[in-house]
Amino acid sequence: MTPEDFFPELARGVARVVAEGDHGTGFLHHSGHIITAAHIVEGRNFANVHFEMESHQSKVIAADQNRDIALLKPNEPLSQRIPSIPLSSASPLPGHLVYTWGFPGGVFHVQPLLSVGYLAGVHEHIGTNGTVVERWYVNAAFNLGNSGGALMLREAAIGVISRKVAPLKPVTGRALDKLKEKRSEVIFTETINGRDVRFTEGEIIREVLNEFRENLQLVIGTACSCQELVSFLKEQGIEPY
Repeated sequence: MTPEDFFPELARGVARVVAEGDHGTGFLHHSGHIITAAHIVEGRNFANVHFEMESHQSKVIAADQNRDIALLKPNEPLSQRIPSIPLSSASPLPGHLVYTWGFPGGVFHVQPLLSVGYLAGVHEHIGTNGTVVERWYVNAAFNLGNSGGALMLREAAIGVISRKVAPLKPVTGRALDKLKEKRSEVIFTETINGRDVRFTEGEIIREVLNEFRENLQLVIGTACSCQELVSFLKEQGIEPY
């Protein structure tokens, strides 16, 4: 298989999504909307999408936290100049070679990077409201920043990258949360998004430990299935195909 087999022209339809310091990946749908992961834009009304050297403010018009999908509307039409990524109606099976273009690891490059892997299986996931959604598990090196990218089979998307698998024991999670609550003297101040943020000792310890966890790589990631993506788009009155 050669690099051309991964359809680099379609990579032009992949955008970096930035929302108040959080960043991930998104891709252009034929409707003119940007599809991305809901957790990137959670609590935000707007996000900036960057296609190579272009930047466009976009409004968050819908977000489904259970499916981890969000829909953005750019401030100007993009479909005439940027190729959209089609959705697949295929029924892929574990073992199929898949890939994604995205912006992993906080590397602020202009063009997206390629990640390749294999479908490992599909499982039902229970969301925060008890809704059961279908989620792909992928044997691929997804990292922070890949979230929201299109999971590709050949030249079409079969899902939306959600997150990598970084397991955490319940007791460890509770310990990290407790550190966040720890109050002691302020020992560190950092300017974030133009304002000074003060960190206590407990918060600093939690941030450092959590960053180690986020950089843990088991080479397993998850993605919302195309079936869930199609259902989401239809709920927004958008024709998926």
